[in-house]
Amino acid sequence: MSIQVEVMLDLKNGEMPGVFSIIEKDQMKDFMYTREGTAKLRTSLGMLDTVIVASRRSANDSRVLRMWFAPDLGFVPVQAERTRDGKLDFAIRIRSLKR
Repeated sequence: MSIQVEVMLDLKNGEMPGVFSIIEKDQMKDFMYTREGTAKLRTSLGMLDTVIVASRRSANDSRVLRMWFAPDLGFVPVQAERTRDGKLDFAIRIRSLKR
């Protein structure tokens, strides 16, 4: 979750490093983040313009997490999908937003 918050802040500031590192248990893990473009999404909050960001461990990793961030909502993630070998593992979509 801390990386997603950092991505939100970086998108808001117009910059995003390509690699984020986290410590998990006793090892350092690097995750590559790339901005893949924009899309309009129909959500429970209405139609939203979004920025698509993908995350993977390496350029050849078959497991990809894509997240759709809504600039008009302060870059809150409104959708996420994880695929492995092109097949959907899971998807989440925003249902409501309370501030």
